[in-house]
Amino acid sequence: MIYSDEELIADIKLVASKYGKNKVSIGEYNMIGKFAPNTIAKRFGSWTAAMTKAGLEYNTKEKRGKSTMDRRKHRSREVSQTLRLSMN
Repeated sequence: MIYSDEELIADIKLVASKYGKNKVSIGEYNMIGKFAPNTIAKRFGSWTAAMTKAGLEYNTKEKRGKSTMDRRKHRSREVSQTLRLSMN
C-alpha cells in the first residue's frame, strides 16, 4: 500500500507528541511509529528532510562516546515510563 506524504508526516508528528518532544530520532520513531523509518527517509530524501517537512527539529551532529550512551540509557528509561503511563 502506498501512503501519502501527509499520512507519513502526521505519524511523525504523532510520535513526537507521544514523546513530548519537538524532534524524534529514527530509533524513537521505529519503536512506536506506524511506518518503517526507511520508507519515510526514502520518500523525503532523508530522515532530516522528513523532520524539516514535519516542522520538527533534528540534530545530526551528536557526539559519540560514553556520554552519548548515558543519554541513550536515560532516554530509554524515560520512553519506557512514558509508554507504560500511556497504556494505563
